[in-house]
Amino acid sequence: HVSDQVIVIQRGPLLIAFNFNPVQSFTDYAVPAPAGTWELQLDSDEPRFAGLGRLAPGQRYQTRPVNPDPDAPHEILLYLPARSALILHSATA
Repeated sequence: HVSDQVIVIQRGPLLIAFNFNPVQSFTDYAVPAPAGTWELQLDSDEPRFAGLGRLAPGQRYQTRPVNPDPDAPHEILLYLPARSALILHSATA
């Protein structure tokens, strides 16, 4: 998303989200993802990377359908701190 300065990439069982915005963090940022559970593997906002530690290590996210249709695509809601990257792994893959 160009105006948000967010890039999300899925490669195999990994979902990688980058928030390049220098000042804007995003709460409940909707990201398309295959249905299932996703686990946070790496968060560049962790204190060990000189971050502020705004996310709980190892937290899990459950996707939800975009609409009530049973065949609807799914999305995951993420908190994306400013100037950070997250790597999630599919716990259902």
